[in-house]
Parts: sequence; C-alpha cells; structure tokens
Amino acid sequence: MTSLHSCSQSGVPQYHTVILKTVGSACNMRCAYCYEHDLRAEASPFLQPNDFKEFLNQISHSSEVNFLFHGGEPLLYPKPWMKEMLHMIKEALPGKHMIQFQTNGTLIDEEWLEIFKEVEAYVAVSISLDPLSDISLRHLPGEDYRKIVLKRIADVLRELGTVGVVSVAHQANLSAYTLFIEELISIGVPYLTINKIRRNHQAKVQANRYLLSETDYVSFIKETMTDWLNRRLYEKIQIQPFISLLSTDVNQICQYLPLEGKCQSFITLYPDKQISNCNHLHQDRQNIYQKNRNKLTEDCIYCSIYEWCGGGCLAEEKEDDFCQARGHLHQFIKGVFNEGSGT
Repeated sequence: MTSLHSCSQSGVPQYHTVILKTVGSACNMRCAYCYEHDLRAEASPFLQPNDFKEFLNQISHSSEVNFLFHGGEPLLYPKPWMKEMLHMIKEALPGKHMIQFQTNGTLIDEEWLEIFKEVEAYVAVSISLDPLSDISLRHLPGEDYRKIVLKRIADVLRELGTVGVVSVAHQANLSAYTLFIEELISIGVPYLTINKIRRNHQAKVQANRYLLSETDYVSFIKETMTDWLNRRLYEKIQIQPFISLLSTDVNQICQYLPLEGKCQSFITLYPDKQISNCNHLHQDRQNIYQKNRNKLTEDCIYCSIYEWCGGGCLAEEKEDDFCQARGHLHQFIKGVFNEGSGT
C-alpha cells in the first residue's frame, strides 16, 4: 500500500478519481467473473465516516475530484453514513467534485433515489447488466436478477433522467450484444460501457473458460462498432470504448492512455484506511504490474502505435496476441476515419 502524499509528484494531491471502497468487497451477488475475488479481505467491514473525514482533509486542496463509490456493492453501506459522507464532500470541495455510484442495481429503492437526487453536484449512476444469453456469469441467489435490474434502471431513469450501464463481454455473450444494445435503446439508456472479462485467479476460476483473447475482443469491437456506426445508433446511445477510440483527442480510457504513471491518477481508499492507487494494483497483482511496467519502458514506448495504444491495463496479464491484435484495431480505427473523411 502507498501513502497518500507519495501519489503526487508536486506534494499537493490533484487526483481526478478517488475510488471509495466503502464496503470493501462485500456484495449481495455472486458473479463468477468478479475480480474482487482476487483481492484480500479487508480487516474492517465498512469504512467509518470519521476515517473518511480524515482522508478528505488530505485532499481538500485538489482542483477537482470524481468520487467513485465502488465495491463489492456500495449500496450495502448504511444510508445515514452515506448521507454523512456526501455532506462531508460538499463541505470540503464545494463545486469541485462529481459523484458516481457503480452498483449492481438490485438494492436501489426510493430512499437511495432520494439520496442520489440530493447530491448537489453532477451525479452518475452506473448499473451492471449483461446481455441476455444462455450462460450468465452474474448471479443473485434465489432471484431473477435481470428482471430486478431492468426495473431499477427504469426507476433511476424516471427520477434522475439518465443512467449508464456497464457490461462484461465474454465468450458466452458476444453474439447477444446487438440485441442488448437495441434493448437498452428501447428503454432509454443513453450510455453503455463494454468491458472485457478479466482473468480470475482464485475464487471463481470456472469463469476463466469464458476468457476472451485480445484477438477475439478486437474482432468483437470491430463488428459491433461497425453495426453501431452503420445504423447510426450513436445518435441514441454512446458506447465505450467506441467513443474514446474514435475521439481525435488523447484517449482518456486508461487501457489506451499512453502514460507510464497513468495508474497514479487514481487513489483508492479501503475500509481499513489503507490507500493505494488504482484498485486493480492490489498486492497480488504487483508482479504483473511490474512486468508490464518493464515492457512499457523497454518496448512499448518505441512502438509506432504506442501514443494510441498506451500499452493496455498495467495490472492485467497480456496474451501473446495482445500487440498484434492492438495493431489490427489501430488499422481498423484509421480506416473508419478515412472512410468518414471520404479519402
């Protein structure tokens, strides 16, 4: 674990994203691919408000902070404590913060909706949902989780006007994304993020049979993005990583960001007051991180597409086809730009 001040070269924290693990890895669902199973169990079950206040005092000079309530499942956190924390943020960083909740959505009720609405800042609610397929790696014991989540999405849309959906692409659901995107459009969801399944080392290793190679993932992106562009679905739903890949600005998704210190733009606070940078850089991934850092220094920065590719996530194991697949994706994106410009 790192200290807070060591994360800032200037000595004054200027973090853009603070990940708040208020409940650690506690969750009411049992999803086979969840990478939280790879992380240690926190010594304390919940982050205490007074401990958060101590942390908040250390970053009160930040220019702007995006607070991401993460888990596990952050809505397991006591509602009175959440209200107290949100008030602390407002007092410490007036007009200089954003609030985001990354939730499985199953616990959203009228009280949580009121809490979301009371936040006097930009608030985003991202709800996890995958395409409907024969094999689901997301499980809510004893319940039809998908039916529940779709209802909760409708509730958030009604009360807040917008909601984002975060999904995980794996071997068993790739063919279902076309219908999934149409489903989200039909209920008014304007934002979708598609993440690639991560290798799970410990509790739920059966999910690893559904891993995607980088070649498989790139083929999926090319096919799905082409359909999204050809049918002008971008007028109805924005999809990441498509939006960032097609941006003429420097890519801001960290997997594609060409900065050796990109992991230090995050800071994670755990229930036991421990602090790290990106949550993916936990103790058991340090060897992977160092290996990728070495490659980034020795090989990636000399690659012709490094400024576009960024070397991927530094905490994720790379398959042998990673670089070749990224090269194919780069050529595809160039082709999209050329076609769009009429050249």
